[in-house]
Amino acid sequence: MYQVYSCIWLLLSAQILAIRLSVDVHGYTNCPGYPPAIDFSNLDFILNNDGDIIINGSFTVLKDVTDPLPMYLYSKRFERGEWREGFGSRHVENFCQTLNTKTEIWYPVMKYLRKQSCPFPKGYVAKFDNFKYGSLPLIIPPNFIGEWAIYMEHRDVTKQKEPLDCAMQYLTVYEV
Repeated sequence: MYQVYSCIWLLLSAQILAIRLSVDVHGYTNCPGYPPAIDFSNLDFILNNDGDIIINGSFTVLKDVTDPLPMYLYSKRFERGEWREGFGSRHVENFCQTLNTKTEIWYPVMKYLRKQSCPFPKGYVAKFDNFKYGSLPLIIPPNFIGEWAIYMEHRDVTKQKEPLDCAMQYLTVYEV
């Protein structure tokens, strides 16, 4: 019986000691050394008082984006003064086929833009006016606190060693 009470106390105290984390998106940019595919210079991210990400501005597609579009996503974390490999990676065989998938992290943005299929022709401008993305649909453990860079490379990792183009998203995970 003592063990049952100990387990209940442990669960309750874990709830009390839990910390709330938030993500502050600093913005998108193209990766150094690769020709830009998208101009992100007019895109802004704001974190409101509720912890929701608000997107304003626009981005412009600088070259045709066609189907299929293989993507390779991975992260790096800033630790001890340098960028180090982050957690996991993901290969998306065809980004274009996932634009309508509700479980994808980019789905709310594509739904807002009413652009849920490829192609994205050169010159396409995506506009945002106080678009409330919300909070990230992820449970973030406390050891993720810090500076991160998320890389999105246009390449099929099973066939190509170098990306055709690359974009980065800088963000900070912090305790609220």
